[in-house]
Amino acid sequence: MSASKRAKEEKKFKKQLDAVWSGIVKKRDKRCLWCGGSKNLAADHIFSRRRNSTRWVIENGIALCAGCHIFKKRYNPMIWALMVLNNRSMETIQALLKQHQGDEKTDLTQVKHYLETAGETLQ
Repeated sequence: MSASKRAKEEKKFKKQLDAVWSGIVKKRDKRCLWCGGSKNLAADHIFSRRRNSTRWVIENGIALCAGCHIFKKRYNPMIWALMVLNNRSMETIQALLKQHQGDEKTDLTQVKHYLETAGETLQ
């Protein structure tokens, strides 16, 4: 398989993993953790999704409605940080930060298995 075809396959697989992760986060939280609304929920990352080390970690996600996801997080970073701390323990945040800063290669097959297992425990 050519390098470009492999890259396309990996990108497609990551999108599928993103969709599964998002569904699990929204199902777990059931409402916007900022305003309490339940319409137009989005799964948001506490630590950026740019790093695969925490991109699909369930505890790195919180559900926000579309308005809170776009406006409040971007324009109120201090309040955002307080809301996150209100919904996650300091130990969880510290563990996520350590994992996020790591440089280990992420095995996407293991991520898929982890998400499948996490999804089953929510049902």
